[in-house]
Amino acid sequence: MFILLLINCTVSKGQIYKYIGLEDGLNNQKIYHIQKDRRGYMWFLTQEGIDRYDGKHIKHYNFSDDSMKLDSRIALNWLYMDSENVLWVIGQKGRIFRYDLQHDKFELAYVHPELIRNKSQAFLNYGYLDKSDRIWLCCKDSIIWYSIRTGTTTHMPAPAIGEITTIEQADGNHFFIGTGSGLFRAGIGDGRLKLLSDETVESISTPVLLSGDNVRCPSVADICLCSLQHNSVRIQLILLYKPQHRYRIL
Repeated sequence: MFILLLINCTVSKGQIYKYIGLEDGLNNQKIYHIQKDRRGYMWFLTQEGIDRYDGKHIKHYNFSDDSMKLDSRIALNWLYMDSENVLWVIGQKGRIFRYDLQHDKFELAYVHPELIRNKSQAFLNYGYLDKSDRIWLCCKDSIIWYSIRTGTTTHMPAPAIGEITTIEQADGNHFFIGTGSGLFRAGIGDGRLKLLSDETVESISTPVLLSGDNVRCPSVADICLCSLQHNSVRIQLILLYKPQHRYRIL
């Protein structure tokens, strides 16, 4: 597997394609997330950790907790960029890492207390960074909001909607949440997450168009990409657009 980068060329009005693979220094062929920072660096979350590409060279970053090197497969699972161009990495065991530009390394910012104490099969279902500077640590029965600006946390029970598999923010206080049981709309009020009634969401019934492992929901046109597992619909990705100030599921 390789990464294909598309570079615009204003002089020739053409396009330049550059292939990046293991032979170029990429640490692993499995790429889970990609981010680009304001300096133009490309950041790749792979099965073996984080790789940074500056256009010529690739640098690999290791992660540790109290000098103990972590297994990237469970320590590093989601990669996000916040509004101030800072990279954040979330792991399934509830660790949150922040990129320190001055020292060019990732530092441990927060550890989920219950997941770290539990050495068995206790993992996050999903990790998410929203536009309000909150990191969501979604477990089976609970959600922790971690403020990346203040370092404070808010704990709450998870809505009884099934295992959270994806989240997309509609506006400051409203979210679409995909689970193993379907799609839901939620809002934040009084510091808590509350399920909301929504015509568009409720109009989505059993998808009828299948293409490989993808499901398209034709009743609302454009995005709800799902993955079929064990004869059920598991929503993996939600993409939104806002025609005339009204959100639709594509």
